[in-house]
Amino acid sequence: MVAQKILSFSEIVHGRESSVRITDDCLLYAVDLVMVVSGKNRNDAGWTLRNIPEETFPSVKITDRKMPGKGNAHTKLLTFQNAVELVMVLPGQIAKETRTKFANIIHRFMAGDSTLVADIQANAASDAPINQMARDTMDTDFDQTEIEDQVEVTKRRRLEIAMDIKNVASFCDLMDQLRPNWKSDQDLVLQTEHWLRNAVFPTISRSNAPKSISQVAKELGMVLKQYDYVKAGQLAAQAYRSRYGCLHHPHRYTEADRDLVVAALRAI
Repeated sequence: MVAQKILSFSEIVHGRESSVRITDDCLLYAVDLVMVVSGKNRNDAGWTLRNIPEETFPSVKITDRKMPGKGNAHTKLLTFQNAVELVMVLPGQIAKETRTKFANIIHRFMAGDSTLVADIQANAASDAPINQMARDTMDTDFDQTEIEDQVEVTKRRRLEIAMDIKNVASFCDLMDQLRPNWKSDQDLVLQTEHWLRNAVFPTISRSNAPKSISQVAKELGMVLKQYDYVKAGQLAAQAYRSRYGCLHHPHRYTEADRDLVVAALRAI
């Protein structure tokens, strides 16, 4: 029997499942990936995957395949490129913390951290599945002019990101002076987070803007009475406080907590 191919994330994931199965044609098991990134069990990971909004992660990016073997059900699979995109939009606190580790690598790259050079060279020579799949998703047919153009675009984008981050930092410093307790205003904090996220991940952030209970209901095709929205808001707030162990709650929720809003609406 041929051993199952495994992609290990043990270097950045500790204390829970850290392996994702891979098919012979190098597709990743989607539920395995959600489990690793979010820390959820298999059932909850499957539910999360099924309930990601279409505008956040289109279902066409997931391959549904009947796996060989008696009793095996249909399995959801992802290419490496789509798996990276899925990681960036998964909801939940643990997923957010895992993304921070990805973001740290991006930050070091943008800052020109020379210590990444050795890592890049090692990855280029590695036969590990993750490195092979990453190379397979890259277009190797660029001519020199195209490479130079990409370098210029990267430089401009790096400057734009640096300026945007500086603007966010300046705004936070100014608010600290003018209104020291401004971080207690959850709406303002969410807007600031969205501003920063939009600067670093513009494509993803457009689908991750903070949304109200009524906006999420509209996306789900639900039409409720005003008192139902109020009740759903109370349920979502209760779930939010329970998840984060805090007394406050936001009036608008980011994609990371969309599952709380959806559950509250469906409970009505």
